[in-house]
Amino acid sequence: RVEQFIHDTYGELPKKVIVKVNDEEIRTVKGITHEKFEDVLNCVKRHLNVFMVGGAGTGKNVLAEQIAEALGVPFYYGGAITQEYKLTGFTDANGVYHETPFYKAFTTGGVYFQDEYDASIAEAAIITNSATANGYMDFPAPIGNVKAHKDFYFIAAGNTYGLGADYEYVGRNVLDAATLNRMIVIPIDYSPKIEEAMANKDAELLMFCRRFREAVRKCGVKALCTYRNIKAMATLQECMPIESVISYALVPSMKYDDLNVISEYLSGCGKWSSGFRKVMDEKRRLIG
Repeated sequence: RVEQFIHDTYGELPKKVIVKVNDEEIRTVKGITHEKFEDVLNCVKRHLNVFMVGGAGTGKNVLAEQIAEALGVPFYYGGAITQEYKLTGFTDANGVYHETPFYKAFTTGGVYFQDEYDASIAEAAIITNSATANGYMDFPAPIGNVKAHKDFYFIAAGNTYGLGADYEYVGRNVLDAATLNRMIVIPIDYSPKIEEAMANKDAELLMFCRRFREAVRKCGVKALCTYRNIKAMATLQECMPIESVISYALVPSMKYDDLNVISEYLSGCGKWSSGFRKVMDEKRRLIG
């Protein structure tokens, strides 16, 4: 009952995480943690490489940052690997080596987060294999072969399972089986408690957003409703009409036909359903 009172009154609180890394202290992670946070943390702190897979806006980046915070190590970020030098760095014509975030994490310790892993070129991503499985890496001269720092951790994230593009994520590649085999694959979906926090306890808004997300999935409509959308809608409703909030923050580029297809799923959400109908009426008016 006490926990429920705190939740109802203050919402979700920052999580206190007990992490025994070198027998160090309890740490408090800022913000609300995802339901899969401890699964990811338990893998990473045991030096198992994690591949988080989930739709856009499900909080994978924030989760990786929170893992670094829980472990008490720096956080390093990298995007899709399209060229080997983006990971290994390069030596210029003057013999000067230019390091990368991956090099810093690998040699001095930290969580290296490889975002958009499934958008990487398979041949380029393969160079991480020895680093993630064997704990050593060959960098350009004059660096050479380096053993991983004891506090080096590797987390990757993608929208697909590395098996190629689908109808929603068309710019994704097939990753090498040996690369994928080095990963613990953990699915990351939208977190109910993070959504509640973003909606600022607006139950009708939360119901509307969840129904919207389910509707576009069932109808094959390309549209997203992420934590960012929910937070923007919760904030803007205080200063403008609901139909404007929906138009600006959720469906700015959606056409009338797509709105019409999903409309049957969006009833029963109070002012948000009414606002959606007004958006539809306005889009219908504009097309004549």
